[in-house]
Amino acid sequence: MRQIGIRDDDDDTTSGLKVSVPFLLCGLFLAVVWFFLPAEQWLLLFGMMVAYIVPPLGRETIIPVCILWGIPWWLAAFTLAFLDFAGGLFMAWNFPLVLRIPPYVGPPWVSRFTAAGRTFLDRRPWLERLYFVGLIAFVALPLTGRGGASSAPSSEECSG
Repeated sequence: MRQIGIRDDDDDTTSGLKVSVPFLLCGLFLAVVWFFLPAEQWLLLFGMMVAYIVPPLGRETIIPVCILWGIPWWLAAFTLAFLDFAGGLFMAWNFPLVLRIPPYVGPPWVSRFTAAGRTFLDRRPWLERLYFVGLIAFVALPLTGRGGASSAPSSEECSG
């Protein structure tokens, strides 16, 4: 795993590509799908893509709603996987930009978090070799403490 840091050697063209390529890929995906779906279904799929990014009812409802509206299940699943890929690509390429956003998100908080993570992994080199397997397990296994279940307030928080 590489250490994350701010690199100022990127020129404006490279930085612009890193920001725009994930959006361009999504636009290209939408253009390709336009040729294979009727306009009504294309608009529904586009709406579901927006709902996946800004979930009004939870992300787990998107594929069933797509199926109910006549969008093939495999296209809905591929679309959501593609959105996750594009979002991950955007974050991987543009994380150093987050370190430049002051004052609440930028350098103080994120820098301390990444430095603590680097120190933790430097003390345990065997653990760093397992990061990929751990990431796959984190994404694949439905554990408590992630997603909608972890963001729901407890009964104590609701009562007072």
